[in-house]
Amino acid sequence: MQRKKRNKPNWIKVFQRILVYLCSVALFAALCYLKGFELDIMLSYTVLMGVGVGIVFVVTALFDEKNMFKYDNGQHLERFYFIWFVSICFSIGFSFLPTTGWPFLFLFVLLALYSNTVLGIISGIVLLTVSVMLSGASMSIFVLYLFAGLVGICMFSKLDENYRIGIPLLVSAMMLLLTLTAGVVLFENSKLKIELFIIPFLNVVISTILLIILLKVFSATVIFKHRDAYLEITDPEYTLMVQLKDKSKSEYYKVLHTAYFCDRICKRLGLDSAACKTAGYYHAIGCLTEHQTWEEILDICHQHKFPEPAIDLLDEYLNDGTVMKQKETAVLVFSEGVISSILYLLHHDNQGNSNKLDYDQIIETVFKTKLSTGKLDANSLTLDELSTMKNIFKEEKLYYDFLH
Repeated sequence: MQRKKRNKPNWIKVFQRILVYLCSVALFAALCYLKGFELDIMLSYTVLMGVGVGIVFVVTALFDEKNMFKYDNGQHLERFYFIWFVSICFSIGFSFLPTTGWPFLFLFVLLALYSNTVLGIISGIVLLTVSVMLSGASMSIFVLYLFAGLVGICMFSKLDENYRIGIPLLVSAMMLLLTLTAGVVLFENSKLKIELFIIPFLNVVISTILLIILLKVFSATVIFKHRDAYLEITDPEYTLMVQLKDKSKSEYYKVLHTAYFCDRICKRLGLDSAACKTAGYYHAIGCLTEHQTWEEILDICHQHKFPEPAIDLLDEYLNDGTVMKQKETAVLVFSEGVISSILYLLHHDNQGNSNKLDYDQIIETVFKTKLSTGKLDANSLTLDELSTMKNIFKEEKLYYDFLH
């Protein structure tokens, strides 16, 4: 099968990064000038800002190359660039507000959700540095907001279909209140008054409201964007599944078992379980086409409105000679391999020794064989995740007995 490219050309990505980089630095330099900074200070601050923004975009490029973005963020980098530029405008605007009134918790979480944890931390630190430099705030303010931002990112580092946000939201708000209160008590030189705590309290309220709005938007645009489509096409009685069952019952039951493991493993590893489960159901979709070409398969996917993440997984999996970079693709490879091997051995068991099958040995052999092909050499799956996946397969001995 010939792989049909859907990624943007590299020159477009480079142009986007350069444009946003220049606009970010230019905007910062303009604010330095308007604030009346001396030339040498303005130049030094601008150079420092340029280095910080440069680090953000270098890391972005590295994560893009290694496919290390969360959710569907890797397919929508222009969305991150837009959020970054809006965030830098906010961070510049924060310099005109009282230092205890900066809603940086919101910006930290925003940037992390639409990229990944590491890039969110780096981006947040750069933006926080911008506000501190422009406002002349003390290092203590930088540290306090950094602590609150790190806690916020950690609290929302894993959002899945369960979407439990109550405790993360509460902990993040309490941490922000704690850091701002500590800042007032420890670093306020004048006599403590109740008025000093009004702005920090308003900051916590505003940041919490902004986080609630952000999470509402994020759930609608990312987490549950394709929920209805996934629910429809992963129904075992869906049209395509019925066609597959009529064509080959053995393939039909094999994909059901493969999809089960795709879903279970991805949920344990915090991956896109819906997309991987869908790819598990339809990795044998080629048997429904006349020539089994990728163009025919892609046409079926579009006709039935498959979500793009599921199409990308099928694209990586079905095209021979393609380097499999996504973790979900690796999960599909091993799930299909384990299920196919066990079903094959059960089917060709002529001596009634199915109960004596050494499942651990079968799983080890499948992993060794799949890794030796070299197709997963560039995959972003870690050794720890690989080990976790292998253990999940080995925990399912009762499930394999059900296949007899």
